[in-house]
Amino acid sequence: MLTAVLISQMASMFMFSAVGVTLPAISRELHAGGVALGLIEAVYLGASSAVLLPLGKLADLTDRRTIFKIGLALFTLTTLLLGLTHHTPSFIALRLLQGLAAAMMIAVNMAILTEVIPRNALGRALGLSVGAVYVGLSTGPFIGGILTTHLGWRSVYYFGALFTTLAWLLAFRNLPSQGRLKLVRIDIWGSVCIVGAIALLIAGSSLHGDGSAGYGMMLAGLALFALFIQVERRVADPLIALSMVTDNPVFARAVLAQLINYTATFAITFLFSLYLQSVKGMSPQKAGFILMTAPVTMALLSPFFGRLSDRVPPQKIAFTGMLFCFFALCGAGFISERSSVWQVCAVLLCQGTGIAMFSSPNMNIMMNCVQKSQYGIAAALTANLRTLGMVFSMIIVITFISIFIGHTTIGPANVSRYLSAMHFSIMTFVSLSAFGLLSSLHFARKAAPSKGTEALGEPGEQEQ
Repeated sequence: MLTAVLISQMASMFMFSAVGVTLPAISRELHAGGVALGLIEAVYLGASSAVLLPLGKLADLTDRRTIFKIGLALFTLTTLLLGLTHHTPSFIALRLLQGLAAAMMIAVNMAILTEVIPRNALGRALGLSVGAVYVGLSTGPFIGGILTTHLGWRSVYYFGALFTTLAWLLAFRNLPSQGRLKLVRIDIWGSVCIVGAIALLIAGSSLHGDGSAGYGMMLAGLALFALFIQVERRVADPLIALSMVTDNPVFARAVLAQLINYTATFAITFLFSLYLQSVKGMSPQKAGFILMTAPVTMALLSPFFGRLSDRVPPQKIAFTGMLFCFFALCGAGFISERSSVWQVCAVLLCQGTGIAMFSSPNMNIMMNCVQKSQYGIAAALTANLRTLGMVFSMIIVITFISIFIGHTTIGPANVSRYLSAMHFSIMTFVSLSAFGLLSSLHFARKAAPSKGTEALGEPGEQEQ
């Protein structure tokens, strides 16, 4: 059972990070424009983020094992079909379905491990789970680049489907269903609002070059987000317990810092993948090797900073991590057509270090300023906001690509326009990162003990 979950996590993260390396090759073969390439990434993240909370709630009320196996089977099928498709709209639609399938796995995998692994072995299992995620993220660009260079971009999807097929066979054999899959009541209006908001924001960001329709759709998406918050305040059994944020200032600031940091940093890999292959003319193999810099750095340093946050105030470590991310984004703003590969590697190294310093300590802050009875809700909320940050990051990039490039293919003829879109995106990220630094400055100035602090558990005592 543990093997099935680990393989599924590694395979899904492999596909998540490998897709970016295949995009220029997909663009050439399928004649996909800049906006379409952005949508290939954004619809996957958007679909995952939009349904993660409803699926998590549904799984808790029914049979999470069946949902996991259905999601794994659907992920395998869509990954295989992505390697067979010959049309850009079909590719984008399949990526949307793949994102839904990924959400079905993400929403339940940690809950399944907690349910079936003995308590005295749970820490080891969770450690292996995190390790599998980093292995997938780290190997995706490298293996994806090699496969794309020597066997074509389609081989990446066949390779991913092979992995997830093995995971499904293991899950089918070793993870029996509980027979509780049934119709239950969930927060329908909240689900409709969050799904609609993300769909409108992604669709609107892709239409900025076509007139005012894109701006109208994005405004409608923001309005639905506001409505979602109002709905969650009123319903008896909401998708998100907003009181955790409104009544807990420490948790609220940590959540805001996480949302901003992922929004500001996530799309850099996407931008650099296109830059290295379309502007610098590198092969997918070489570009993938360079893009490994950030995830490998994260994999190596995250455990260290996670342990350090148990001994050093995590607020200080998280703030320093955001500072590293800010410097990385500033460095990315100076990348031009004449920049060397070492400049790109330096930016990715600085960014990977910053994310490693930020992620575990910030999670430490969030999980230690809520009551034990709120651990599950807090973990689900932080995971969803992390994914939302990734979605917002891609929306920003798609918006500028839509404005500067539109639906034309990114190539030698429009390098200057792509660089403009990249630089405007990075300028936006720098501004967001600066705001995030200000919001987390409270943690660096006013560090609190990381473990066993009663004051952090009581919302009323967190703000002096």
